[in-house]
Parts: sequence; C-alpha cells; structure tokens
Amino acid sequence: MRSRVRLQAATSLLHLSTLRVYQAEINQYFVLIALTMQDSAYPVRMRFLDKLISFLSRGKIPIQYNMLPFLCVHDPEADVKLKVRTMVLAVFAFWLTATYTGTSVCDACAPRHAEA
Repeated sequence: MRSRVRLQAATSLLHLSTLRVYQAEINQYFVLIALTMQDSAYPVRMRFLDKLISFLSRGKIPIQYNMLPFLCVHDPEADVKLKVRTMVLAVFAFWLTATYTGTSVCDACAPRHAEA
C-alpha cells in the first residue's frame, strides 16, 4: 500500500513539473523525486521509469530530469537496466543521425508545421 502512495506522489510531482507555473516549486523536491528511481519496490521503479521516459521523450519536463534514468545503473533487476539502456541508445542514435545528416539537433527536435 505504501509503495503505491510513493509512486503516486512521485508521478504527481512529475506531472506538476510539466507546468511552468509549478516548476520552481517542484524543483525543491527534485532529490525526493530522483530517489524514486532507487525505491525498494520493483513495481514503483518500473512504473516511474515508464512515466519518466514518456515525459522525457516528448520533452515535457525540465532538462535536469534527463539524468534520472542513469540512477538505474546499479538496479538489481536486469529489465530495468535494459529499458534504460534501450532509451539511452535510442537518444544517442537520434543525435548521431542528426549530426551525420548535417541537421542541427535543435532543428531535428523542433516540430514541423505545414507551409500555408
């Protein structure tokens, strides 16, 4: 029961950090949010990681959250490490592709609007 409350609290703070109005306030709790990646309960770590990757891939949360997946380096579960490794390799491949094609990473990440 307590693990569900911890997960809900951490994901709620993650959701609030997507809103610029609350980012300064939520930044005070960054360390507590980060510690969720080291939670003793496997489902908490995995679900929080899923939500974190979802927000990171869409660029919805501040850039400081990019370091949180790296806290899984010493995770006892292989699938948590595999998920983080897959995410990091995908991001790295995207950056390499953008660099190789001569596109700036900022241009590659920017949404394209149809010409009117």
